[in-house]
Amino acid sequence: MNQLTKIITIGFLILLLSTPAGCSNRDIEPFDSIPEDLISALHSAQYGNTCVNISNYGYAAESDGWIYFVNTDYKLYKMRSDGSHIIKLSDDKVQSINAANGYVYYTKRSGILHPVYRMRTDGTGKEKTSISNRSGRFLVVGDWILYQDGESFYAAKIDGTQKGKLIAKISSNWIVDGEYLYNCSVTDGNLYRISLLTGEKTMISSDVYATDMIISEGYLYFLKHMDYGDDTKLYRIPVGGGDVEEVISSGTSIYYFQISGNTIYYSTSGSIVKINISDSNWELVTKTGRDIADLNMAGDWFFYNYRYYDNELAEYLHYILRVRKDGTGDTLYDLPMFSGKTK
Repeated sequence: MNQLTKIITIGFLILLLSTPAGCSNRDIEPFDSIPEDLISALHSAQYGNTCVNISNYGYAAESDGWIYFVNTDYKLYKMRSDGSHIIKLSDDKVQSINAANGYVYYTKRSGILHPVYRMRTDGTGKEKTSISNRSGRFLVVGDWILYQDGESFYAAKIDGTQKGKLIAKISSNWIVDGEYLYNCSVTDGNLYRISLLTGEKTMISSDVYATDMIISEGYLYFLKHMDYGDDTKLYRIPVGGGDVEEVISSGTSIYYFQISGNTIYYSTSGSIVKINISDSNWELVTKTGRDIADLNMAGDWFFYNYRYYDNELAEYLHYILRVRKDGTGDTLYDLPMFSGKTK
């Protein structure tokens, strides 16, 4: 997916999220006071997945030596961190995987509303939670689930006993870090930091029109579109606001990125490249020649969506693929459980 397509997709999401639906989330009131265990959970910052994975459909998550992921049919599997012992967990069509507290959580791709399910990590005890939303995105933190529905942002206890509205209005592009939510407005491109505890909103940069965002070592890294075309650059800004600086000035357009320690991984022109933040030394991870979209990172693996146009069928098809961070293992899935080409 190129960056112009991504902007159009975000705009469509806003239209979709603002469309009335048979959902009780609109009736949820703000908390009279933020529950203490929610405050503790936010401060712990122990999430079921990373926000950048979730913004890229949450194809994979890592927990306790296992990686939970979807195949090309969006069915749920798990494997050891070394890539062995692949086991199917569910035939549901899955996105927004979270793994925490001995459970795997996901939204089921079904109609307009996407219900959140959970099951034990061995695949037993599947149950539907009381949470549904239209975006399909959510984040587990402690015993709580954070999610957006419409233009509002909510927190709900996993057992369904408590729900509350945290923020009345945000756009669809957000990440959470501790007690703060970072949100980029698609109307004016401004980047905001909003307290989930008080609702206090601070603009930290203007006119950035960021899509993917990651917080690392006191900086917020984000992709910025240049003149609404395919040309996209990676920038960073201190989380509390300050000067915006370009991180990679190679002239390369960056489509998706991930950060691990002091290393940035990014996709560009059919390749995944890694670069050291400190000295800007770069190294090619893999050159696939494929359109690498929706880049997820879990453990030592990347998962991504390879979309292509089939001339014979006259339609777009896709594979969910994986590759290790060192560039090995980059092959089309050839295991029986992966059906290959699917819409």
